Amino acid sequence: MPVVLKARTKRDGTRGRDRAVFLGETRWETGETIKIAFIDGTPEQRAHVQAVAQKWTKYANLVFQWNVPLEESDVRVAFKEGAGSWSFLGAQNRGVARDNPTMNLGWEPLNPQPQENVATILHEFGHMLGLAHEHMNPNIKFTWNRQAVINDLSGPPNNWSEATIEYNVLNKIPADTPELSASEFDPQSIMLYGFPASWTNEGVSASGNSKISLQDKIMMSKMYPGTGWKETDVSDDGTGGGGGDGGSTSKCSCCMSGPAKAIGNAILQQFKKK
Repeated sequence: MPVVLKARTKRDGTRGRDRAVFLGETRWETGETIKIAFIDGTPEQRAHVQAVAQKWTKYANLVFQWNVPLEESDVRVAFKEGAGSWSFLGAQNRGVARDNPTMNLGWEPLNPQPQENVATILHEFGHMLGLAHEHMNPNIKFTWNRQAVINDLSGPPNNWSEATIEYNVLNKIPADTPELSASEFDPQSIMLYGFPASWTNEGVSASGNSKISLQDKIMMSKMYPGTGWKETDVSDDGTGGGGGDGGSTSKCSCCMSGPAKAIGNAILQQFKKK
């Protein structure tokens, strides 16, 4: 019988701690202002993204300054249709030429599934803050059924090469990566992709998440301390509440439709389920 990953709850009602993957070499300075510009998009799209992304600042001691001129920006958000959704990691955004986007949200955020769009916005801004994909956590206990993953992703609608599949799904982040903060795997993380049981040798599966998990919040509050948020706080932001809600510049990339593309030394992942 397939096993679906669930957060382990202790007898005192709390859950395991620090289940997130944070790449410290991409860290912004605690308390600093991140200047964000929009390259395109309607006023409604921009307002929607701003309202959703702002939720992260409840847990991370950072300031988002919106709608700055492109020439003054650290982060530049585009809405190029068909180009997938992706983001550069953390402060690596500052290494990108200011005439290029550092994040793309390649869909119409007001149609037709707003909750899915909220999840994508939270996920991409999680990357912008330095969070990596949870399924690449070096401490995951399951193992990939390599051939099953390759069989599924090498065909339509993804049509990925084996190298793309290795890069985006099968490879773990090395445990000895400098300034890596990672501990127990968090199946509730907003940074986790959903995947079927057939993709793992143990029959483990996971569904995609739409909320910032408790462990995501804890990790952010530790990496960027000073917001005053505590684990015991009851959330009123709709992200799940208190119970679960360096080197070369690289592009971390995420799920939308279309084939994967190579951009410089980075692979633009546009994962789409069959």
